[in-house]
Amino acid sequence: LHERIGKPTPADQAQMLSYLEKCLSIDPSFFLGYINKAAILREQGKETEAVEVLSQIIKPMFNDDIVMAILQRGIAYRVTNNQPKALNDFRTVLFHRPHDLQNLSNLAATYLDMGFLVEADYYARKGLEEAEMQNDHKCDGDFYQVQQAVIVLQSRPPMKLS
Repeated sequence: LHERIGKPTPADQAQMLSYLEKCLSIDPSFFLGYINKAAILREQGKETEAVEVLSQIIKPMFNDDIVMAILQRGIAYRVTNNQPKALNDFRTVLFHRPHDLQNLSNLAATYLDMGFLVEADYYARKGLEEAEMQNDHKCDGDFYQVQQAVIVLQSRPPMKLS
């Protein structure tokens, strides 16, 4: 875009920020306004301010209820054998709730379902460590089951393709 119309001047940027502020005062749910404001701030080298602006929309969008809904949707995807979408949801939850035992269990099981044994073992181990730190062992059986499956699958000789 800058190649076609030229880079906005500081006065242009100030005017754009003024318009965006007015739009956001009228409609605080105009998320594109926050994104555009952050882009202008980033162009001005104001990364910290851009983060603050973007956080105004990211935090409300990913509150605990939304994160729990994403986790539950991931479980539904996993149960219906849509592992890639399940994995995507579980990784989103991991970003927001890195210590959630149920999610770590689902990550381990989904990676196992997909045949990614290293990742399955990693999340099973991570889950057991986290369970120990939290003194919450409700998912231990699931973590151990994944670890056992990984051991069995790793000890099998590779299949020959004819």
